[in-house]
Amino acid sequence: MFKEPLRAYQTVFSKALLLIGDYTGRNTEACYFNEANWCRIYKRELWNGIRFPEVMYAQDVMAACQLYARMNKVADIDCVLYYWLQSANSVTHKERSFSFYHDNAAAGITNSEYALDHGMLPARSYYTMTTQLEESKHVLDPLSEEDNSLYEKDKNVVSALIKKMNFFQKLLCLLLGKIRLLEKRLRP
Repeated sequence: MFKEPLRAYQTVFSKALLLIGDYTGRNTEACYFNEANWCRIYKRELWNGIRFPEVMYAQDVMAACQLYARMNKVADIDCVLYYWLQSANSVTHKERSFSFYHDNAAAGITNSEYALDHGMLPARSYYTMTTQLEESKHVLDPLSEEDNSLYEKDKNVVSALIKKMNFFQKLLCLLLGKIRLLEKRLRP
């Protein structure tokens, strides 16, 4: 059971719990709280006024904070009720364009702003916006004025959001982000 889902979303994103579960033979999936909307059953009224943004990647990430802020608790059950077929050629697994990284960074920015405005540490969103901004830099077409302009805007917004945090918040976000990056190297 996750109480305060928005806080859990921002703070319980380390997959170390999953790794520990793998090695001990225990199901620890419920200890990892994410933005995947397909794996939950919601009361319809929670979605009133919330829509996935059109024509962008990371739609579920963009809606996550706003949605979770409306909930008091989320219950996870240790039971398989849904089978998800992942395709190696899907957008999630293949797309690595500037637009892909920009949209993910934008979702991280939106959620960081939301978390900070609600007095909460934006640890997951800090990780998302900083890593995706860095990835977007590596695929940036130097001849695309529009992409370069978007990148500079994203960089300035990320910098301004980081400046809003105190030293302890920055340190904790950085530390949790480094742990997550290490985990990705161990288990992508």
